[in-house]
Amino acid sequence: MQTRGSRRGLSTARAALQVAWLLAARPEGVRADHIAETLGKSVSTAYNLLASLCDEGVAERHPGGLYRLSQAFRDTVAWYQKNESWWRPIKEGEFRAYYERTYGQRKVLKAVQA
Repeated sequence: MQTRGSRRGLSTARAALQVAWLLAARPEGVRADHIAETLGKSVSTAYNLLASLCDEGVAERHPGGLYRLSQAFRDTVAWYQKNESWWRPIKEGEFRAYYERTYGQRKVLKAVQA
């Protein structure tokens, strides 16, 4: 059963992913007010989401209040794109079977279909 706290956590995670997608779509950088407007959130919420992404090394703050994806994060994404032969067998093989046995057909598994 989901609790109110777990739903809020999922909502925050979704919003953080949306911010990461916005940053990826605008390599020149994005300001917090643009993120707030795009997501329909307050500017303080946008700042909190950006701060979390910066703390985790996903984003960086630049002069003029612009936020961009960090080079380290972009390099990591590029590595996974280039090395699909490394991770694809893990996602589709015995590891996937283990997750299906353990967690059944929860929504999260359907969302990560290859």
